[in-house]
Amino acid sequence: MQKIDLIGGLKRFRGIVAHGSIYFLYSISAQISIMAKAQAENPEIIANPENRASTLLLGYGGEDWDRWLILAVMFAAVAAIAVGFTTAGSIITHKREAEAAQKDLERYKIIVEGKVADAHKEGIEAGRSATDALARASEADAKAAEAQLKLEELRSKLGPRQIDQLSFANFLITGPKQLVYISYLRDDPECGFLAEQIYGGLKAADWPVQRPSPLSAETSKLYAGWPKVDTDYMPLAALAGGQPGGVTIAAPLAAAMSVRNYRLKDTPSTALTNLFRALISALGSIAVTTDDTLPNETMRIIIAPRKPHP
Repeated sequence: MQKIDLIGGLKRFRGIVAHGSIYFLYSISAQISIMAKAQAENPEIIANPENRASTLLLGYGGEDWDRWLILAVMFAAVAAIAVGFTTAGSIITHKREAEAAQKDLERYKIIVEGKVADAHKEGIEAGRSATDALARASEADAKAAEAQLKLEELRSKLGPRQIDQLSFANFLITGPKQLVYISYLRDDPECGFLAEQIYGGLKAADWPVQRPSPLSAETSKLYAGWPKVDTDYMPLAALAGGQPGGVTIAAPLAAAMSVRNYRLKDTPSTALTNLFRALISALGSIAVTTDDTLPNETMRIIIAPRKPHP
């Protein structure tokens, strides 16, 4: 609607300019006719050079200036038409550009709104996925912790026996101390490894201890004091006065009896009860036997293979 009004206004403007130019030219023609009539009626006055010279401007008379004025008016009319046309063209094109820009803006807003909606939807889905992932990760961590615990339990049952030498030594660093012998099964590397750990803990607690030595049939019989008994079919650890499996402390009868009441508060602390508590804390299960072939104030730790687990 605005475009039609603008073109109609331009046409009206051109009509006004044309009518004005015609009216002006008509006025000039009337003036020329009047002057021509006056010259015809009074030729002597108009022909007088003095009268004619007094009417000139820059050497040109009224007719000359009229011609220049007509040309100037024509050029002005053309220029006015050109100005009107170019003004209309500028307005129309800018309006079209503005409309096109507005349409582009609307399309852009629609695209952006769609992308924002998609991003919001994706964000919600990502949040759900992240929550599910965290839940699965927590579940996996719990299963891994449970599996690690079971692995540690299995390792403690089936793997090599180990002790914390520092903790073991802290049990023994105070209280009575006495000489300790350590014997282990020669052909079992795990027994030798545990014997070295116990030896290191006793040394760290400043106990008098002999270097671990392997068991043999002869030494086992000698340790147990059974030189005339047929012991060819007995385990070497049993021949040495210990249990066939696990760790055993062998001591003279009087010392071995003191372990029975080691849990009672009033039971006096002895070197044997101190060593017994330390090994119980480190390994969990210890046997105590009597061996009267041992000199007083001495003990023997006999290390046999691990006891089978049910």
